[in-house]
Amino acid sequence: MRCPPDELIAWKREFLREPAHTLPPLARFLTPFYQASGDLNELVPINYEDLKQRIQQSLPAHNASADLYMEMLDAEETLV
Repeated sequence: MRCPPDELIAWKREFLREPAHTLPPLARFLTPFYQASGDLNELVPINYEDLKQRIQQSLPAHNASADLYMEMLDAEETLV
């Protein structure tokens, strides 16, 4: 993210409080993951295989393991 440090901190705070309203539209499918993460009271090791499987289950029409690309659409970088 390219913005002044104080704006970035404010965005991160808002992201932790309201991920559904802060995430870009293309990433909103991850809202349940961030909400569940926000409810954790302790640090836990990340099970990457389980995480990848759950992401894939949330988007059955897409390959969660595929490479991600940024493209310019309407003069704006977009994750595709």
